[in-house]
Amino acid sequence: MKTIANDGKDRVYYDTNIWVAYMLGEKYRSHHLCKPMIDAVEQEQIMVVVSDLISLELIHVIRRRVFEKYSTIEGITASKIESEAKKITSSFNNKIGRFERQRKAIFVSPMESVAMHHSVLHAKLAALTGYAKFARYCKKCQRTYLAHTNNGACPACDAVNPTKKYRYKGLGHVDLEHVFLAIHGRASAFYTLDGGFDVLKHDQDFSSIVFRRLGDRSS
Repeated sequence: MKTIANDGKDRVYYDTNIWVAYMLGEKYRSHHLCKPMIDAVEQEQIMVVVSDLISLELIHVIRRRVFEKYSTIEGITASKIESEAKKITSSFNNKIGRFERQRKAIFVSPMESVAMHHSVLHAKLAALTGYAKFARYCKKCQRTYLAHTNNGACPACDAVNPTKKYRYKGLGHVDLEHVFLAIHGRASAFYTLDGGFDVLKHDQDFSSIVFRRLGDRSS
C-alpha cells in the first residue's frame, strides 16, 4: 500500500548510496540509475523522505570517494582535494534544503525514545545472520573485490590476482536505521543500490514498505 503525503504525492526513501551516485556526477558508475530518481523529486512526482543519517553518511562517503579519486593525480594538493569534497557535500545540503522549502522533501527522526529505538534495532540486527560471498583479494593493492567484476582483474589497479577469499555480506546497524527512519517518515518504498536489503522483502516487521534495488530486473 502506498503512503501518500498531505499534498497527494507518494512518499519514498532513498538510501544514501543513491544520493552519493547522483552527487558524484555522470562519470560515476551508477549515476545513470540514480539521476531519474532525483529528477522525479525535482519534478514533484513524488516526495522524498530524508534524515540527518543520510546527510552525515553522505559527507563521510563523498569525502572518501573524492580522496580516492584525486589522491594519485600528479600535482594535486591536499587543499584541492578537500575543496572538491566540500563543494559536493555543500551542493547536496543546498539541494536538500531547497527540496524541503519547496515541500518536495520531508525530514524525519526516530519517534520513540532513544532506548526504545535502539533496542528494536538491536533485536532485529541480532536476528539477521548475513552470509558469506565469494570474492577475490588483490595482493598488489590489498583490496577485496567481487569475483565477477572487471573480467577477474582488480578494479582498483587492474592486476590479475587468483587469490580467493570470502567476505561477510549482510545488513549493518546503519542500514536498519535507514529502514526504520523510512517507516517513521511513512515512505511506501525504500530504494537502494544495495542487494543486502533483499533479506527484508518478506520480513513481516517491514510489511508496510516495499524494497526496490535499482538495476535489479526482478524488483
